Amino acid sequence: MSQNGDLYKPNQELLNRRDRDLTMKNGLLLIGGRTTKNNTDEQENGEEEEPSVLQASPEERVIRVFGPVDHTMSFTIWCALEAFATDNQDEEITLLINSLGGSAHDMFAIADAMGLCPAPIRTIGTGIVASAATLIVASGTPGRRFLTNSCMVMTHDLQWGYYTNLSELQTVAEAGKKMESRYHKMMARRCGKTLKEIRPHLEGQGNWMEAREAIKKVGVADSILPKRELW
Repeated sequence: MSQNGDLYKPNQELLNRRDRDLTMKNGLLLIGGRTTKNNTDEQENGEEEEPSVLQASPEERVIRVFGPVDHTMSFTIWCALEAFATDNQDEEITLLINSLGGSAHDMFAIADAMGLCPAPIRTIGTGIVASAATLIVASGTPGRRFLTNSCMVMTHDLQWGYYTNLSELQTVAEAGKKMESRYHKMMARRCGKTLKEIRPHLEGQGNWMEAREAIKKVGVADSILPKRELW
């Protein structure tokens, strides 16, 4: 048994859970919720972001997440990985993601969950894999990380909002440096690069790449998804 097996002992309460935000429909675990908001102009103007679309299919062992990386997504993936690994620690799990990115904290939570899961995880990036979503795709099992042919990839450095005073800014800046260092190390390890090699791809406001370029230059995934892999 995997050294992480204790986290995935049979948990009937988890498998039977039906929280108010979780509903079952046609064998799918559906989770819908508004995204976690930061201090943005959109929030001040009273505008709402679109809800995420997330599904976890126990029979297929597939997790589909379309939307921002936030508490809802990290909760969905944690619960699904725990349930699927409880059922079978050897059978592959698929995580399909289409996301512009989002919260760094939830990105780390998802990457940690994937690292702790004893079952192999196939990741498939489609549509757009940007910002925090790149680490999620890269955290799949080596050799089982894919991008669809038309997928766009964007990497950049960690970004922050604005703060009310200098003391708060200094405190957050120190924490930011630690998070940035962790992010660079995790991306380097998962992409098979040195820190020196990965840093240029994680700097600036946005480094946009087509799927094949992201595979070759950064190592976010291993290859383009063949048709036989999806269907």
